Amino acid sequence: MPTLILRKLRMGKHRPKRRPKLKHRFRKANRPKTRNFDEPAYKAWRKEVYKRDGYKCQWPNCNGKGKVYAHHILIWSKYPGLRFSLNYGITLCYKHHKQVTGKEEDYVRLFSEILLQKLRKKDANNS
Repeated sequence: MPTLILRKLRMGKHRPKRRPKLKHRFRKANRPKTRNFDEPAYKAWRKEVYKRDGYKCQWPNCNGKGKVYAHHILIWSKYPGLRFSLNYGITLCYKHHKQVTGKEEDYVRLFSEILLQKLRKKDANNS
């Protein structure tokens, strides 16, 4: 018997069904709004946040070593007008960035107080 017929007999009713094509999922209108990490404005914002925070995690009493992340205090996708505002960014280590991501609204007050203290300290030094 030819192999094609044998294959059909073996699979019988358990032949895998073909999945429908989901072209509509990838249309431009249905794509999620994602950030472009290579965008010049985003790179500049991130660099300024790092510079302001001294490339250190700003979490109270954190001595985290290693990579730091420029984190948006308010959710990036919900507040497009504040995306590149220096006042809405803070530097966090991996541990704290992971802890905060997805729960940004719970930490807005803490981060605002941290940045306010930093601003007051800077003003006191300039006076």
